Amino acid sequence: MSPTRALALTLTLTLPSVACTSSTAPADPAARPVAAGSSAATIEPAKTPSAEAPTEVEAATATGGDAAKPESSARHYCLCYRGTRGAGEEPVTVCRATQDQCAKLQARARVGGNGIVPRSVMRACQEVRADHPGDVLATRDRWSASTKVAGGWLSTGECLLAPGTPGEIAAESPEAEEAAALAAEAAAERFYEGERIGALAIGMRDAALIQAVGKPTRRSGRAFVEYSGGYEDRWEWAGRGLTVTMASDGERGAQHALAVMIEAPSELRTARGVGLGEAADRVRKLYADVKSPDSDEEVADEVFVAGSIYGGLFFMFEEGKVKTIILGPSAE
Repeated sequence: MSPTRALALTLTLTLPSVACTSSTAPADPAARPVAAGSSAATIEPAKTPSAEAPTEVEAATATGGDAAKPESSARHYCLCYRGTRGAGEEPVTVCRATQDQCAKLQARARVGGNGIVPRSVMRACQEVRADHPGDVLATRDRWSASTKVAGGWLSTGECLLAPGTPGEIAAESPEAEEAAALAAEAAAERFYEGERIGALAIGMRDAALIQAVGKPTRRSGRAFVEYSGGYEDRWEWAGRGLTVTMASDGERGAQHALAVMIEAPSELRTARGVGLGEAADRVRKLYADVKSPDSDEEVADEVFVAGSIYGGLFFMFEEGKVKTIILGPSAE
């Protein structure tokens, strides 16, 4: 498969206090005196219970416990994901003051980075009604105030949201979608900048490249390309299955690596250890966290894109195995 054809495949979350007053409060004129030694200074006048509306005490007795407190008007929006801790991972429960803040955090958790394990959302954003998250999720001493977001809370070591908790939020507002897109773009860029084929990286200057793999056996010569407004020069190493597209601003001066392609018999490998002949299923597993959202599922058996089609790692398959690997941008 030609590089042009290969690249083109890619385009396409108590009982209220019994009514009483302290000894310092004004006495209720209707209140009856209490015997000495009583724990309350006054007792409210007796009221006739309504058959339609049981008293709070009757309600508590009927349910075998205390009457519930009125529901708090305060809201928190919480989710769980896995965070990094040293060389390991741990569950994290995070709450935000608004649904939109939670949605954006959930979007970031999909792609990972900044202490978040990629694709590790354990519980989607859920609404929690309480003055403090610890009033309904574990206890207050399990939580720490966020140092990054006002009104945010954090608890580590366990996901405190129960499976199927009511109030799950779709978290797909336009702002969340934009945040997800920006986070995905940033993650793809970080991946692209750190990826290698052998010792070769995008942006490597010509002198450093020659030092790494030797002089090419053939150069096509610099040619102007309209899509970039610059010049490209194709370098090949005969018998080694290595081709590098070099780019420059003009017809003279230093060049840098724009794209690297390997085919048989090359024995070079990617930064994650994938080489030619590798099983396609292993490639998909190794690079699942950076799979391009623009990948064309119609040709999934033929190509897998890690990063972005605008700058990523392209694996071309034949009979379920890697035949060609390209690091660079896709053809327009």
